Amino acid sequence: MNTATRSLLLVLALALGLASPAMAQETPVVQAVLFYSPTCPHCQIVIQDVLPPLVQTYSPEARLVLYPPGEENAQSWPELALICDGQLELLLVNTSTERGNALFGAALEAFQVSEDRLGVPGLFVGGTHLIGSREIPELFPGLIEEGLAQGGVPWPELPGLPDALALLSTPAPTEASAPTQASPPVGGTAEPDPTAITPSNLILPSLPTPVPGPVGVLGRVLQDPVGNTLAIVVLIGMLISLVGVGLRLRAMTPVRPAAWQHWLVPVLALAGMGVAIYLSYVETTGDLAMCGPVGDCNAVQQSPYAKLFGFLPVGLVGLLGYLAILVAWLVGRLRSERLADNAAIALLGMTAFGTLFMVGLTFLEPFVIGATCLWCLSSAVIITCLLWLSVGPAIAALDRLEGPGEEGPGEEGGASQTASG
Repeated sequence: MNTATRSLLLVLALALGLASPAMAQETPVVQAVLFYSPTCPHCQIVIQDVLPPLVQTYSPEARLVLYPPGEENAQSWPELALICDGQLELLLVNTSTERGNALFGAALEAFQVSEDRLGVPGLFVGGTHLIGSREIPELFPGLIEEGLAQGGVPWPELPGLPDALALLSTPAPTEASAPTQASPPVGGTAEPDPTAITPSNLILPSLPTPVPGPVGVLGRVLQDPVGNTLAIVVLIGMLISLVGVGLRLRAMTPVRPAAWQHWLVPVLALAGMGVAIYLSYVETTGDLAMCGPVGDCNAVQQSPYAKLFGFLPVGLVGLLGYLAILVAWLVGRLRSERLADNAAIALLGMTAFGTLFMVGLTFLEPFVIGATCLWCLSSAVIITCLLWLSVGPAIAALDRLEGPGEEGPGEEGGASQTASG
């Protein structure tokens, strides 16, 4: 009897414990921060496709709280969006706002994020930083499971995060359910704003989609004044180069290039192939590009203009073009003079077409897309330099192919003089 009584009491104690609020407060919670931009297609993928299944799996009764309050009916993305009351809590931070951009910069500095991982979407969970629409869906679910198994993961230690969370919580929150470790007072038991969206509207794609107003050409240029100004300078340089090369062809003044200029052609072609290979990788895999301090390469690579006819990556077109240029240069090294001349003319034609092609793409960046890709500008500079290097040999080749009668008599005269002598 004593053993049976003890067993019954143990079962009752467990049942009461599971039903008690105190036990509910000890449910492990994983808390993470996602930084996004409303104009980033990769952010859209993460927000619309990746996060909703995770939220419904781990936080089916969660609520969504927006800041500023009442933004659920606005035609703009909220500054902050908190998903709370579940085992997965997420803070979505809009980096296009002043507060969100400052918080994002502080997070990058606190985690000492390298330059090649500075983009969005960026997810911070515990001491881990994930980036992009491939890395986040691949690794975040495993981090959630691991964090829950270890008793939860508190909010990452980001400068300014407690203040941001305080904007979304009531003045007197209760003890957080996640492990403490200086966790801000927003957790499984904090009362959300009374204007919070109901669970039926929690699906993240229901976040308000911005309705952009008309943006003129000047407005697009001013979206990235430094990068777009650089693109305009490169565009003007390419146009001047095309005019200059056309004038040289019209004058047909042959200029013997130096030996080092011949060898500069394959060097530039190989450099262009390297740029094209990297851009092809970014465009086909969807990974974020390393942009550097100027411009927004990802905005360009994620635009519809990054693919010809909607399916052919521009980087792949560039790769094939540079490969053809390199082949033409190699053919020009052959002993067959006529074949070498034809190769020199073909080289001029390909570099001229490539420069015209890059003129169109470079025009789109500041005036249509409103963003500039330094990788694309580097390719534009490379193909323009190749154009200038190819015009001299091409004029000489055209002169030889079109005027064999002028060289023939000279050679015959020389031969007769030698014979007479």
